[in-house]
Amino acid sequence: MGKYDALYDFLERIPPDVGERTLTFDEMEKILGFKLPKSAYAYRQWWANSTSPHQHPHAQSWLAAGWRVEAVNQRDKWVRFQRGKQRQSKSEIARVSSENRLNPGKGKRFQEKAAELLSERFQVEFRLDYPIAIGNPPKDHRFDLVSSDQRHVGECKNYSWTKTGNVPSAKMGAVNEAVFYLSFLPKDTIRFVVMRKSVHPTRDETLADYYYRTYRHLLQGVLVLEIDVENDTIRKIEDAL
Repeated sequence: MGKYDALYDFLERIPPDVGERTLTFDEMEKILGFKLPKSAYAYRQWWANSTSPHQHPHAQSWLAAGWRVEAVNQRDKWVRFQRGKQRQSKSEIARVSSENRLNPGKGKRFQEKAAELLSERFQVEFRLDYPIAIGNPPKDHRFDLVSSDQRHVGECKNYSWTKTGNVPSAKMGAVNEAVFYLSFLPKDTIRFVVMRKSVHPTRDETLADYYYRTYRHLLQGVLVLEIDVENDTIRKIEDAL
């Protein structure tokens, strides 16, 4: 599945009592962080619920999360997902999991570290996985970090460069998804994405710097904060002066 990890993340986080979800193609592209291929707009077969990861690797993103494509309207550009009776096999889910799901303890520890450091920075306590109603009609979304006064809300992304120094493109899509959720909050809320400081010998910037440089046009006031877990420091990513 690879590059479609962000769609898996999005569908899996939908509350279990919700059995159907319709997304426009634009919404899907915001979640993924890239344009859908032309075949998704032109051919119904692209949306087939195929279990073959070789022929339809993108389909694994919704099948592994327990959803199926129930209807597609390529003229009006929307797709309707319906929750299936069961998920794919555990081995298939493990194959498409992102770094945090493969090692939930690691992601949780980073979230707790972020809460600790941000509490000192903003002088307010943070709650973990706290629900806030967003959208219209409003539905609860659990944000990773929410201050006790709800003036500071953020999402945590414990990501790194690949071993060879390549961009983890699917995970960048997951950061874009986090920004998408944060965009629904009131503009006077201090909204942020926290990323772990990740360096690589072949790169002259951190992963957070790369994300900001590449996707800052999508942020709309959302801050990008970088945490150095070795030194317990926080850096706000900004344009170079």
